[in-house]
Amino acid sequence: MLYGYLNQPDEAKKAAGEVLEQDPGWTAEKFLTKWWIKGEHETELVAEGARKAGLRACATAAELKDNPSMIHVKSCDEERAKAASG
Repeated sequence: MLYGYLNQPDEAKKAAGEVLEQDPGWTAEKFLTKWWIKGEHETELVAEGARKAGLRACATAAELKDNPSMIHVKSCDEERAKAASG
């Protein structure tokens, strides 16, 4: 995620590949839950960093259903609501 913020796309892609090799279902929301990071500003920074690195920021509705205590990122909730409505 840091490489994404530093505008180093090649390094971001390489690091993202390593993350996904270890955990193919990785999302920023799962990461936030694991490390219990829940401030709105911090969660949005992590989600945006994931997006910049080419990683999934948001869990799917099914993933949330399987883990009801997962920390939600506001922008992800907005994306899910938009997808559900249309």
